[in-house]
Amino acid sequence: MSDLGLTRVHWTVPSGNRSEGRSWEWTNDDADPMHVHWSAFGTDVVDRSLRTWVFPFKRRVDARGERFGLAITQTFHNGGSTGRVPVWLLECPAEFAEYVSSLLVHLKNAHGIEADYCVICKDAGDSEDNPFEVPIVAEMTKALGPSLRALGLRTKVLFPECHDANTCWKFIQAVRDDGDLWPNVGMIGYHLYGGEARNTDRPKIRDFAVARGLPIGHAGSDGITLETLYDDLTLGDVSYWSIVGLGGPQPGGAFYLHLDSTSFSRSGQ
Repeated sequence: MSDLGLTRVHWTVPSGNRSEGRSWEWTNDDADPMHVHWSAFGTDVVDRSLRTWVFPFKRRVDARGERFGLAITQTFHNGGSTGRVPVWLLECPAEFAEYVSSLLVHLKNAHGIEADYCVICKDAGDSEDNPFEVPIVAEMTKALGPSLRALGLRTKVLFPECHDANTCWKFIQAVRDDGDLWPNVGMIGYHLYGGEARNTDRPKIRDFAVARGLPIGHAGSDGITLETLYDDLTLGDVSYWSIVGLGGPQPGGAFYLHLDSTSFSRSGQ
């Protein structure tokens, strides 16, 4: 991976509320979002994920004398592996702020890592898959930002990282004049799922982000090709390109990512 100049990880936190596994906060720790009851948090499962995927990568970046970058996201897929978002988390922005800020505090205190960015919910606005629509994401962003600042954390929100570029643009338009939201945002991010028809608004996202002095990131799409990267650089003006689907821990994608998280091999696809 050194040859590719990779320095940044887009890490999906063990999240959701699955019966067959634990996540970061699988049930509300207590009724007070201003108090963290640490025994209710799944530190072991988070630490295991970090040891397996993040730390080996970080060590290689550090050894090259380069700056390691980290963005974190959580996902709540109604029909997927994570299951539906718990009601107590969805309906209370303060509880969501506790959910994320406690994770970031754990990363800093237990592992000496500060995330640069965090996503409210991966694929927000995909109503068939999760209920994170504009008002919910906006209120969570406005609750989380002040909490992070009060804790002395540099992490900012990566907004909105929706299912596709057109949905991202819908989110941006809905809150473009919200003066309480944008101070909490450090990057504009999008996905490109759903085909060409759902991703025609990439240049609008680019122009908006450039006007606000915000970097832009792409974190996933269907049918990755070199043209995808070229279009992201020209139509999207992206500074960060963290792509899922090219490879993973099992053979089958374009690359097979070895468990040391520092090397890969071609799978023959």
